[in-house]
Parts: sequence; structure tokens; C-alpha cells
Amino acid sequence: MVNIITGNVNQGKTSYMCSLYEKRGGDGFICVKVFNKNNFHGYDLVRLTTGESTPFARKNDAISGDWDEMYRFGIFSFSGHAFTAADRIIAEIIKDGTEPIFIDEVGPLEIVEQKGFYELLKRVLKLNREVYISIRNELVSELIKDFKINEPRIIPKGCLRHTNYTNRN
Repeated sequence: MVNIITGNVNQGKTSYMCSLYEKRGGDGFICVKVFNKNNFHGYDLVRLTTGESTPFARKNDAISGDWDEMYRFGIFSFSGHAFTAADRIIAEIIKDGTEPIFIDEVGPLEIVEQKGFYELLKRVLKLNREVYISIRNELVSELIKDFKINEPRIIPKGCLRHTNYTNRN
């Protein structure tokens, strides 16, 4: 079963995914916001079972000198190390037979550009395991169409605050 958690920016998709993981178990990753002195800088990729964190995306004006850019899309630069970490996490989950599988923050990079988590999503969706994917409202129909998802369960989110798993420096 493919479960699609949907909402707009800051509506609690990641928080809801965390609460589902805490209740149901499984494994996967979430993308948590990173702040420096209350200024939003981007996201880190965090594995649910271990808490392992990898810098994932940074606003173009918040990139450090040692940043490993793989893609640039809109205001964000995406790290190659994070995509490698995501692939490793999913490979371990597939090998172990773990479910449900959680994949947070599918976006325009995957839907418009067919980059980012695109190939990872294709692998996971072929497994016929329970999976939870978060995505913004305006991209849901494209996700369903592009990945040929039959009878997904859509879970709309309201205005929850991101209080868990937020990294503040």
C-alpha cells in the first residue's frame, strides 16, 4: 500500500511521518529543517531508526566551502553525500525486508527533473511493501501518474508545527 502524506509547506508532513514511525516502526528517512540563529538554512536527511544525520539541502546563500553539490534547483543546492546516504538506507531496508518504508520530501527535483530520489522511489514502489511518501499538494497527481501508483491512500495534513526532529544550532 502506498500512503501519500500531503500538505503545503509547514503543515506537518514530516512531524506526522515521525509520529507514524514511532507508532508503527519500520525505517526510512525524513528531511529536517536546519536553522542557524533562527535563520532557515536548509534540510538534513535523518534516518529514522538510528538518527544518523547528513546535510541534504542548503539555500544557495548558506552553502559552506566543503559542500558537495550534486544538483541545484530553485533556491536550494542538494548534496551528493545525502543522496548516497539515502540510497544506502533504502538498500539496507530492502535487504532486511523492513516495512513500512518512509521517504520524506519528494518534490519538484523528482517530479519535474527526474533526479534526486527518483530512481530510489522507482525501486521502492516495485517492492509492493507498505510505504509512506510525503509531498506537497500540488505535486500529488504528478507523483501518482508518473510512478503509476494504483489506489494510493492520500493523507492530507493540516497545520501542525514541526517540533520533533528539528535541528537548531
